[in-house]
Amino acid sequence: MAWEQLRTVPLNFDHASSCGANWHQSGCMQSWQEFWREKTKSEMVLALGLADVLGRLRAVLKEFDKWGSATYMHHDCRMLARRAINEKLKAAQDALPDLFSDMD
Repeated sequence: MAWEQLRTVPLNFDHASSCGANWHQSGCMQSWQEFWREKTKSEMVLALGLADVLGRLRAVLKEFDKWGSATYMHHDCRMLARRAINEKLKAAQDALPDLFSDMD
C-alpha cells in the first residue's frame, strides 16, 4: 500500500441514513474530501517517512480527533469516516507480514 496512492483518494464510507434525511450530503462529502486532502499533506504527516503508512494514518486519525464538531459533516458520518480510517489502519497492519514473507 503506497502512501501516494492512498492519499490521493479520500477513504470511502457510506453516509448515515440520518445524513441524507436531514443534512446536505454533498456538503458532508465535500467537508470530508477537503479534510482528507489537507491532512494527508500536513506537516505532521509529511514529517514521517514515505514508507511509514501506519504512522501517517495514525497522524491523520489524530488530526481527525482534533477536528472537532465545527465541520459540515453529520455526526454519524464523522463516526463512519473515523471507522474507515481505523479499518484502513488495521488493513495496513494486517498486510505487514506479507511484505516480509518472501525474504527467507
